[in-house]
Formats: sequence, structure tokens, C-alpha cells
Amino acid sequence: MIIKIFKNVGKGSSRGPINYLLGNDAEGKVRSIQPRIFQGSKHATAFLIDNNHRQNKYTSGVVAFRDSENPSYEQLKEMCEDFQETFMPHMFRDDVPILWVLHREKGNTEMHFLIPKQTSKGKAFNAFPPGSKNMRLLEAWQIMQNDKLGYKQVTSDGFTQLFDVFEKKTRKPQFAKKIRTMAKTGKILNRNDLILFLNSQGHKVTRVGHNYISVKFSDKEKSMRFQGEIFKSDSNYKKLLSSSSKEKLSELDRAMAINTIAQLRKEREKYNLDKYHTPSKSKFQNTLKNRPSLIKKEASTSRLSSANADKQPSCYLRTIPNIEMTVAPVIPSKEKMGDSIAPPLQERSEHAPTIQHNSFNFENFNENLSCVSADTSHQSSTSLAIIDSQIATLIIKLSSLKDPIKIAELQQKLAILNAEKNNQAFKEKHDKEKHKSRIKIR
Repeated sequence: MIIKIFKNVGKGSSRGPINYLLGNDAEGKVRSIQPRIFQGSKHATAFLIDNNHRQNKYTSGVVAFRDSENPSYEQLKEMCEDFQETFMPHMFRDDVPILWVLHREKGNTEMHFLIPKQTSKGKAFNAFPPGSKNMRLLEAWQIMQNDKLGYKQVTSDGFTQLFDVFEKKTRKPQFAKKIRTMAKTGKILNRNDLILFLNSQGHKVTRVGHNYISVKFSDKEKSMRFQGEIFKSDSNYKKLLSSSSKEKLSELDRAMAINTIAQLRKEREKYNLDKYHTPSKSKFQNTLKNRPSLIKKEASTSRLSSANADKQPSCYLRTIPNIEMTVAPVIPSKEKMGDSIAPPLQERSEHAPTIQHNSFNFENFNENLSCVSADTSHQSSTSLAIIDSQIATLIIKLSSLKDPIKIAELQQKLAILNAEKNNQAFKEKHDKEKHKSRIKIR
């Protein structure tokens, strides 16, 4: 069994990969055995792929078995669950739905998977991020699955293992495949044959060392250096092709694979929990935690204001009484109130004073209105200064408290003061705009 992630895919809509998984093959031919969905929903997967505004929208790959390997339905189901727990820990099927499709038309069993690159909440997600850690996890998971199912380990000759560096660096898979085929057929036996072939294809070998060569490809501006066993002066490709890795897993290799899976899975588990399942903190908590300089700034402002208290007008020295949550007062009954109860409406209207209609003085109207606006603006600015002073005092107290109950009480008071400050600032702004836009009466 081998796992493979498809490259150079994932940037289009869901129509392409789903049609390939459930329709005809890559050449457009009808499959002899029709594919079937093993697990997941194509509609849920397609919805997340098509509604992703990012460039990379999905990841696709395959878990392929040899012709002699015939896993049962239960083994395939267990493999899918282990796949989810290893590469996507703490990401449930509702978060990122995986579409598994079973193919059997080639004579072997292939489990193709399609994974969206965003969660159901719209956050970016990548089950196979780039880097060496992901490659190590893939290799370790493949080793343990083959060991668990009793299959032979995936083997490759020494030449193919070493030549993968050339293919990845040049990004020329077809050209690299041609060189591997010529090495296997005996047309390229050593480094000298490789240099002659590169030059004959329009490329230029610019430098040759003991264990490296530099090649300038026809479509590149700069030369590339390649090092390793293949590029040594005494390399023997026939010998490298005959060498292969072990098919049986040793105890040391098994222990290393288990340790790699446990370590990297723990890292992914912590990352997924922090990013996708931890509620975001409030703005006030982030301010106190991430910006301790704010507390020092407010404290220094409070000290300066207290030092210059004698220079401030008396109206700035007033304090707002503490705001406390009280129970609504109980309204006494009529029997308890006795004579203090309000008289009926008709009696009150008889004793009400009469309104005298005096003439209104329009000449002093503008002057009186401007005086009232100026007085209101002074009062609002005074209230804002008092509230700012109280907020600074509370923040200083919060920085020195350790009792969670007292901290909660002060945070509640601070929230009330902030709300009152915002309300007062809005009121002041509204009054100023109303004053500017009024029509002057002459």
C-alpha cells in the first residue's frame, strides 16, 4: 500500500475532480467497474470547494494497494478513520467533510480522497501543509498501515530515491522519467553518460566537480547545482538500481515510525484546537494581556492629573457616585400610603396654575441659545474628563489585584463606565452638530 498526494491540482472548481472520481478515467474512457462513494458526501465537499474564495480550494490524493493486496470493507473503514485521526486530529466530518471514492477498474483497490481547503465556518484549512514534517508524517503513516495490515513495505531502488532530488529541483517530471527509463535500460550507466545526454538535449553542463555538476537548462537563466551519489565521478547506476530498501520492518523502524506519528500528530492536534475550536477572547482581555503598556500609560496620566489638581477648575474635581445594581423599589399600597396618595386627575386640574401667554422676545433668542449650548458643551466635556479619570483609576487597581472575584467586579464597573463614556461622547457630538445646523432667527 502506498499513499500519494496529487501535485499541481486544487485551483479549480469541484466539477473537475468529482467528475474524474465518479465518471470516466483520465483519457475519457468508460471504466470497466464503476466507481462508488465509500464514505462522505459529494454535495457537502463540492459546496465548500466552490464557495472558497481562495486560490487553492482542495487537496486530492489516493491510497493505492497492490494487486495481491485485498483489504476487506472493515479494514478500509478503519484505515479511513485512522487517516482522519492522524492528518486531521480534532477536525470532525462536519468541520471538513472528506469524500472517499473506491476504484477497482485497474485490478487493484484504490481509495481516492478529496478534501476541501476550508472548514464549514469558512476558515482556511490544509490537511497536508508543505514542508518536511508533512512528508515524514506521510511516510510514517504509510509504514504503520502496511505493518498493521501485514503487507510488504514499499520499496524503491537506490537510483530512484536519489534521483528524486533532481526531479523536484528541476520541476521536469517527464524529463526525469526519461532519464530513469534510460538508466534502467542501460543507455545511461554513469555520470559521464548523463552529462552527454544533458548536452545533447540542448542543456549545458557548466561545471563538473568530484561529487557535483552544475547544469544550465535551456529555459532557465541561472545554473543549478546537483550533488549526491548519482553525480559523483565514480557513480555506477547499475549498482544503484540493484539496491533496494528493506521489505520487512525492523523493530527500530517501527518504533521510529510510531514516535514520529505521535509527535507530529500532537503538534497538529494543538494547532487545530487553538485555531478552530478555541473561542476568541474579548477585546478588553486582549488589551490587558497583549498591551501592558496601556496600564502604565493610564497610570502615568492619572498621576499627572492628581499632581495638577490644584490647577483644575472645581468642576473637574467632582466624582461620579459608584454605580451599583439594586433591586427595584416596592411600590406601597394605597392603604399604607394613606393621605399621601395623589389626588384624582380632576382635583389636580382644579388646583393647577393657569398658564400666562406672555410675548416672546425674539431679539434675545439667539444670544440665550448660544449661552445654553456653550454651557451644555462645558458640562459634557467635564463629565468625560471625570469618567476618564475613573477608568484610569480602575485600570490601575486591576493591574495589582489577584482575587478573581474582585477582578470580575472591577471589570464590570469598567465596562459600565466605558458604556457611559461612549454614550456621553455621542451625546456631545450630536449636540454640536445640532447647534451648527440650526436656523438663526433674526
